Amino acid sequence: MTKIISMFYGTLATGMAFACGSLGSLISLGGKIFGATMGPMFAYILVSILLPPVNLKGSSIGLVLGQALNIWYDIRFKKTHPL
Repeated sequence: MTKIISMFYGTLATGMAFACGSLGSLISLGGKIFGATMGPMFAYILVSILLPPVNLKGSSIGLVLGQALNIWYDIRFKKTHPL
């Protein structure tokens, strides 16, 4: 069982190394991820503070969907159409 787990993680790490080779520098990648995730987080905090009727379930779903869409947009469009 441990051989299977180590083979899985080894394959995963090798695949991630190949995928990260085309993304650019580590600092640039960190900035992209930070920018893609902090926008929805800021909106989540503002909605939670300014709109009391919003419940935890709705705001959490909005946070997850907002982050997923921002990351998808960042990967899909900014890679092919840089500013």
